[in-house]
Amino acid sequence: MKFATTAPGIEYFTREQVELMIRMARNARDRFLIVLMRATGMRIGETLGMRRADAHFLADSHQLGCHAGGPHVHVHRRRDNANSALAKSRKSRTIPVTTDVAGYYRDYEWEREAVQEAADSDMVFVNLFRAPLGRAMSYPNAKQLFDRLAKWAQIVARPHMLRHTAANEWIRAGVPRDVVQKLLGTSGPGRSSPTCAPLTASGAKPSNVIRQVPDDGGWRPCSRGCCAVRRRLGGLAEVAW
Repeated sequence: MKFATTAPGIEYFTREQVELMIRMARNARDRFLIVLMRATGMRIGETLGMRRADAHFLADSHQLGCHAGGPHVHVHRRRDNANSALAKSRKSRTIPVTTDVAGYYRDYEWEREAVQEAADSDMVFVNLFRAPLGRAMSYPNAKQLFDRLAKWAQIVARPHMLRHTAANEWIRAGVPRDVVQKLLGTSGPGRSSPTCAPLTASGAKPSNVIRQVPDDGGWRPCSRGCCAVRRRLGGLAEVAW
């Protein structure tokens, strides 16, 4: 399965390709990384820069001092991350997720508990299988993961393609364009924005991939955009399985 794209096409994964990568991932940490990025559209720097306090996977997070409803993650720009991971967007945002994503996180937490060196780290993604154990996962390590998956699955696989995948599925499900931009942390349309350029996968022609985002019928999303996604997708059930 090779991607045939032409500028300004943007590559994304098909559902089958994402499922294949999840099956081929060798551990719970890597499976959660794939699922999280695909469900949230976060950039790799934002993902690797996540702290454990940013993951709110309870139905109600008021006890944590958070008033966002339902399972969700917070994206913050921090300059003091041990792995130098930096969120591109300067504005913090909240992204809703499903309980399925939380399930992958629980599997990862179980795996992580077996590594004593990881106990003191407040970073979400840490080294569990090679030294230095417990240290925040770096971008080169994440890239090696996708390089391995690309080789095993015989597909093109880059971390940023999961961001394009999330945007593509939100648009296909009818999520308003401004809400998609808010979830992605983009300020508006641009050349690199997946919400305004053709996306292609497995040789599909760009003109047949993205449909016009339907009118929202006068309905307005909440300030975070969470309600828009949940109403359109029934709680993101079509985006994160």
